[in-house]
Amino acid sequence: MRLRMALAALLTMVASLGLVGSANAAPTEPTYSPTATGAQSFLVVRKSGELVRWDKASGTYQPQQIGTGWGLDNTKLIASLSTTQLVEIRQNGYLWDWKYTAAAGWTGYQVGPGWGSVTSIAGLATDRFVALTGSTGYQEWYSPASNHSYQVVGSYSFPVNQKVISGLSLTSFVAIDTSNFARRYVWNGSGYTANSIGPDWGNVEQIAGVNANRFVTVRNINNDYRLVEWNLANGAWTSNVYGPGWDDARLLG
Repeated sequence: MRLRMALAALLTMVASLGLVGSANAAPTEPTYSPTATGAQSFLVVRKSGELVRWDKASGTYQPQQIGTGWGLDNTKLIASLSTTQLVEIRQNGYLWDWKYTAAAGWTGYQVGPGWGSVTSIAGLATDRFVALTGSTGYQEWYSPASNHSYQVVGSYSFPVNQKVISGLSLTSFVAIDTSNFARRYVWNGSGYTANSIGPDWGNVEQIAGVNANRFVTVRNINNDYRLVEWNLANGAWTSNVYGPGWDDARLLG
């Protein structure tokens, strides 16, 4: 579902580091190989159109450029599903499925049109994601044959309007609603149960899940644009603040 970013000196290097490609510029092979869905990493699309993966394999976030061509004129939304897969919704409403193999590197597959109404995506696991349509409706999509053909496996509604969602694990994702209240939604066998995180998330510009118990946000207070890492332990969420310099992040996934 996700691919993820460090200390002040490192974070201010963001402006000089890149991110991934589009159909015209495929991503390059990462120099590290974290484990699948639970990897300590996430994706960033810079305003320059570069896609970068930030990984926390050794205690601090390290950047790895994947490619270029992911600009505002092309890429609307992204979500990492695993360290070897991400999905992209383009400005023309088409869904693209990107997969990595050692033999071929990153390859993009055009899934099809009709995704223009999606406002946010939460990557859950390989070949599985949640798409927010409108402000209350959301659907879970899955490709059982892993062949870029996705089908709806669940349609649900939030009790309140949502602004953004991001995947945490196969069975959970985080969401911030239009009243700026954050919740973690966890699969209960027949639907998703909301668990309160708390109010006052109005300063969050971007959000990306890292693993089942961690997500990061780009927080804007007085134009400082800092990266904030949130961790769940013993039933409570606590934060680590990094940055500044994250105003260059156009998308997180």
